[in-house]
Amino acid sequence: MTKPVLTLWAPGDPVLGGLQPFMVERIPGPANQPHAQFEPASHLIQEDQGPALAEAVNAWLAAA
Repeated sequence: MTKPVLTLWAPGDPVLGGLQPFMVERIPGPANQPHAQFEPASHLIQEDQGPALAEAVNAWLAAA
């Protein structure tokens, strides 16, 4: 995967919480992207941090 990839993560996610570094290091697309973590948030990050998540995505798309 060489297309740009943005990871927006919830460290408190009991399922995927610790995997952000793994994803960023092993997939080529995340290099040099403005990755972010959101707290408090859990597995359904869009429900816990919806406005902040949307703001991060919109800023990333606007910079593309």
